[in-house]
Amino acid sequence: MTYLALTLRSARHSLVTVMGQAFQRLLYPASNFYSLFLRCISSPRITFIAAILRIRSFRLGLWQSCSSILGRTISIPILNIFSQLRSAVHYIANHVYRRPRYTYMTPEMEEKYWKRATVGRRRLQRSDARYVGNMGKKLLKDREEELPPLVMSYTPALPPERRKKAKKLRGYYISAKDYCKWHRMVFPGDDHPTLAEASRLRKMHDAEELKVIHRISRMLPDDEVFPRPNTQPRPWSPKYQRKWRRWRKFHRDELERQ
Repeated sequence: MTYLALTLRSARHSLVTVMGQAFQRLLYPASNFYSLFLRCISSPRITFIAAILRIRSFRLGLWQSCSSILGRTISIPILNIFSQLRSAVHYIANHVYRRPRYTYMTPEMEEKYWKRATVGRRRLQRSDARYVGNMGKKLLKDREEELPPLVMSYTPALPPERRKKAKKLRGYYISAKDYCKWHRMVFPGDDHPTLAEASRLRKMHDAEELKVIHRISRMLPDDEVFPRPNTQPRPWSPKYQRKWRRWRKFHRDELERQ
């Protein structure tokens, strides 16, 4: 309000100054007209027609001088006054009366907007962590009438837990030699199947077991498992037996959880 009062006071002062300058400059040609009129009356040699012509020429000059004076003295200050008034109106519009940013032409358009906002809020509530589950649905039902149709906050919910299904292999091929190698690495002693027996025993295992048997058999080279003639065989180690038994236990527990 202080800014508005200062602006109006400055505009009034400018207007008074302009009007005073205009009247001063207009009085100067009026004094010339009065002196000319006195000369016309006092001189008997000037006829009535000459006086009329001089008066007409004076009127034209007076009008031109007045228009130039007013143009020079009033045009620029008047523009300054209007600019100050414009700034005052702008100040009032922005600080005294604030119009809302978003307006609508009709109440029907505003009602349409609120309906769309309600639909968007309900879509987000389906994946909101606060309203997922039985407790969330009860809370949403209690607060649905209190909340405005706006998205005040959003907390994304975690995806539902899904059990990982074990991928069952349709089939896995392993050679009889690899099966014999695995048997010698896992089980101690000299009682090991032959190639013919290994081709029959490998059919008793499923695809996952055959895959693990093949993986264990590749942990050692063939020369260390099948020694050459006249060479000392590699001593047996329980390392690979523990690997096999650990996998069997894990596989059995996984089947029980399913």
